[in-house]
Amino acid sequence: MGKLYDIAESCIMKTKFFKNFKDINHIEKEQRIYNFQTGIVRVNCVDCLDRTNTAMYVIGKCALAHQLYALGILSMPSFGVESLCEKMLIDLYEKLMLLLSNTEVLS
Repeated sequence: MGKLYDIAESCIMKTKFFKNFKDINHIEKEQRIYNFQTGIVRVNCVDCLDRTNTAMYVIGKCALAHQLYALGILSMPSFGVESLCEKMLIDLYEKLMLLLSNTEVLS
């Protein structure tokens, strides 16, 4: 999983995400700084659906961590395996998965 996290981090750093403010922790809060997303991350079908879903989950987790960090919610652009963010994200993905496919792939 370590290599997958490294790939996800590289993808997010390359494509960025849209925001129209400086990081919350920055001293000059009044000045707006625009960051534009420069691409999307796409995962072709790996060798099975479980691995494809895992790759997309890790990329989504990485993107969420960077967004929460930019908002000042996290102190670093990552969160641990047992964190509340991780549990909420897994719960969201499971609900979406059941809604869209009526299967339990992540379980």
